[in-house]
Amino acid sequence: LNQIPPGRRYGVIHQIAYHGRRPALQFLCQQYPRVNLKLLTTDGQTALQVAAEHGADEPFTTMLRGRIHLQSLHEILNLARDGNFLAATTQVTPLWEFPVQYVNLIPDGRSYGLLHQAAYHGQVALLRQLRQLQ
Repeated sequence: LNQIPPGRRYGVIHQIAYHGRRPALQFLCQQYPRVNLKLLTTDGQTALQVAAEHGADEPFTTMLRGRIHLQSLHEILNLARDGNFLAATTQVTPLWEFPVQYVNLIPDGRSYGLLHQAAYHGQVALLRQLRQLQ
């Protein structure tokens, strides 16, 4: 699921985006929670770009965007859990682009959110930055 088959341009997520199928996206994310929604096509397009290019409706793109944000949140939390706050706040999604509602979100299957990880690791400067997000 997390690769483009040889000789193809799209992976599974791109095919779903191409057709704008919300039930397929929901099924994919539920059955395969580790699917990489940020996988690029062989010519460098994201699933969101494929969806837009082929006229996916707003409910589909909203759902896909939300799932991508959730994937980013898990990536950020993994880095934060490991004490790598520089990467957590710059490499995955720059802190200033991070949806403010996710700052204290604890996703299903997790016990701690970003604020908890920052406090645990004594990241006072990061806590101050997070407090200023609006």
